[in-house]
Parts: sequence; structure tokens; C-alpha cells
Amino acid sequence: MGSLLKQSLSRNIHRIREFELEKVNLVEEFDILQIVGEGWFGKILLVEHKATDTEMVLKALPKPYTALKDFYREFHYGLHLGVHKNIITAYDVAFETAGFYMFSQEYAPLGDLTSNVSEIGIGELHTKRVAKQLASALDHIHSRELVHRDIKLDNILVFKSDFSRIKLCDFGEMRRAGSLVQRRNEWLPYAAPEVLQVPTDGDYV
Repeated sequence: MGSLLKQSLSRNIHRIREFELEKVNLVEEFDILQIVGEGWFGKILLVEHKATDTEMVLKALPKPYTALKDFYREFHYGLHLGVHKNIITAYDVAFETAGFYMFSQEYAPLGDLTSNVSEIGIGELHTKRVAKQLASALDHIHSRELVHRDIKLDNILVFKSDFSRIKLCDFGEMRRAGSLVQRRNEWLPYAAPEVLQVPTDGDYV
């Protein structure tokens, strides 16, 4: 199976390495145990690798909607940033199937924060726990001169029911600080106030 060892990555986090992806027949290599998440971005699959009996999560990004350079970027940043305790760990497993680009990351047994919030919220204590850990993750990202650009409940994964362990995920929209990017209307409910002042499809830094 195609892989990229962390040791072979450049020390410069901003130098995104491209490499040849091995073509894999998903159903021959893996047993699909559960579809953990699904949306316009693709699918999150809980699988078991048949040859090693190893459970893992695969993020599957559909080729028609995913530029290969964007796949490399998300995989690359995941490998670099996952050393932080509040950022999802990406493993050195990446490959392609007939319809998807795929990489592996750790499994969050309790799902995302959206699915853990009731009608009355999660309470002040748990909110503070989440905020403290999220701030630590963002501080780590910003110290690398990167901006996540897609902070929302769906991208915060829960590992313990008392919210003492959460992790930030999804680096598909991450960019280097100072990069010129385009406003995306589907993000407006989560956007910073200054982004709302940018014309539709307009650019901003």
C-alpha cells in the first residue's frame, strides 16, 4: 500500500511534497465496518485492513471534486500537525481508488461535537474544557504560520464523554497565513465578521 513516512517529509511545513499514489481496490484490501461520516466533502470510513486485522479510519475525497494538489496539502498538514495532543493524528497511509483519494487518520469513538451537543448545550464546565483545548490547537497551528479557515462543531472530534479530550480535524481549507483566498458562501454561518464584508466570490487575505 502506498505510504509516505513522516521521517521523509521536509522539515519545512510549507513545502508540500507530492508523490505517486498507489492504486488500491478498496473492497479487496479492507472490510468496511461503518460509514462514520458523509457529506459533500466525501466520506469517513471505519475499516479493517484484511492483511493485518488493523482497524483504522479512512478519509475518502471524491476525485471529481478534489484537486490532487488539495489532497496532498490536507494529507501533508495532517502529518505535520498531528503531533499536538488536540489535533487529529494522520497516519502515513495514502492511496487512491477508482473514485477517491484516501488517507488514514485516528478514529474518534464519540463522533464530532455537533452530535454531542444537546438542545441545552454541553454546560459551562464542558464548554470551557473544549474552548481551552481548541485554543491550544489553534495556537499550535498559528505558530506554524497557518490558518485553519474552517472552525466549526463538525470539525471538532470528541474522544471522552466529559470533553476532557477533543481534537481539531479537517485541514482541507488550511492555508499559509497571508495567502489570498476566495470567500465561500457556504461557510458564512461560521465566518469571521470581516469576511462578511467581502463581496460574494471576492478575494481576501
